[in-house]
Amino acid sequence: GPIGLLNFVKEGQLHLDLWSSDIFLSNVGVRFGSENVYTRLSFGTQPELPDRQARSGLTLGVGLNFDVSQSAWLAFDVGATWLAFSADDTVPLDFDFADSSLYDLRGMVGFELFDTFSAFAGLSLNTYVDTDGRERRGLAVIEGETFGGDDTFIRLWPGFFAGIQL
Repeated sequence: GPIGLLNFVKEGQLHLDLWSSDIFLSNVGVRFGSENVYTRLSFGTQPELPDRQARSGLTLGVGLNFDVSQSAWLAFDVGATWLAFSADDTVPLDFDFADSSLYDLRGMVGFELFDTFSAFAGLSLNTYVDTDGRERRGLAVIEGETFGGDDTFIRLWPGFFAGIQL
């Protein structure tokens, strides 16, 4: 069948994912599409911590899913996240919609534990691009390498995530 950024298939896959990552403490998302090609829509949030600024993000991605056995699967996807950072630490929902984006390339393995319940974990390669002139620290557990200067910063780092799929 056809492959696109949004993959709606009458008898395809539809999954609810809940996970934690090095970038956002809590994430919720849906994956939908054909048997092997899916679209990922997700929302993640990170509360304020001593070394991490509060933020949220909305992600759109596309990926490939492969069954490797009756109970195990592999998936690979790429996504783009629109980020919003907390503008005022005393007002939890006051966000500054920064001129920044996050891009990720993810690979994961999942194991079906019950008919409609899987656990998954994976690694990611993350790229953060900031064009508002503020180099933000504390985006993830691993700071990675930063390039650029003046008004544009680009940061690359490896990441990790784990969660459940319903």
